[in-house]
Formats: sequence, structure tokens, C-alpha cells
Amino acid sequence: MKKFSILAVMILIVILTTCLVGCDFGDPIEFTMEELVLHGDTEMNEHSETAKKIDSREELLSYMNFSSNFNMELIKKFDDSYFEENSLIILTHYVYDDETYEVKDVKVKDTKLTVKLSRKYVEGFFTQIYYDFIRVNKNDVENVTQCSVVTSSTSISFGF
Repeated sequence: MKKFSILAVMILIVILTTCLVGCDFGDPIEFTMEELVLHGDTEMNEHSETAKKIDSREELLSYMNFSSNFNMELIKKFDDSYFEENSLIILTHYVYDDETYEVKDVKVKDTKLTVKLSRKYVEGFFTQIYYDFIRVNKNDVENVTQCSVVTSSTSISFGF
């Protein structure tokens, strides 16, 4: 009986591991990370994790709430022609101590976008607001209404 219990537990572990590693969250879409160093020149009203789909320059300016001393030259490439074919997915989170994240994968299934992150460690002690600007094809995310951000240990969902 003890051998059966051990075997059952082992099979359960294999099934759960396979599901966690191999479960498909949707179809992969192409993405690139947009470089934008903000140096704390934005204002956040809430101290929480957020995800936002941006489809126009006006939406970007409104969402980011740039302070008056922000160098607008940093975002000049995000003009109307940029948003003709592209959308931005902006992930906002607070980075504490020596932890940051790297976007590994972006997938779409029906109306849900899933962004997989992996945790990275960096030298130093700091706390700051961190923005991930993910460029995707506008056609790939036109029907997306929700976003799930997944790391190895957590999953957070947002509505757009």
C-alpha cells in the first residue's frame, strides 16, 4: 500500500509539473521591448501593479501622466504613425531591493493576453517604479480585453 501511495504522489507531481511548464496559454505573438528610461519623471496615483493597452499617442500621454519637467524628446518615436500598426502593452510595477523582471513570452488566446516574466536579480538596493513597454502588432491585440501577467510564483490579471 505504501508503494502505491508513493507512486500516486509521483504521478501527481509529474502531471502538475507538466501542466505548469507545458500548458499553453495561447498563441505566441511577436513582440519587442521598447527602450524608454523615465528616471522617475512620471507620477503614479496608485502604488500598485497595472497593465494597460495603449493604441494611440493621446492614450500614452494621458496614461503616463508625465510631469512638466519630463523630456518629451524621449517619447518622440511614439507618434501617430507608430500607432498605425503597433500597440503598446505597458506593465507597471514597483521594483524593490535587487529584483527586476524580464519579459519572456507574450501570447494571445481569444480576448486574453498573457505575458510571462522571469525574475532577474541585480546588484544594489533600490526602490523605483518600473515600466515595461512591449510593442505588439495592433492586429494581434485588437480583441484583447484582459491581461494576465505570470511569473514562476504569481499570476496577476487585469482588465483593459
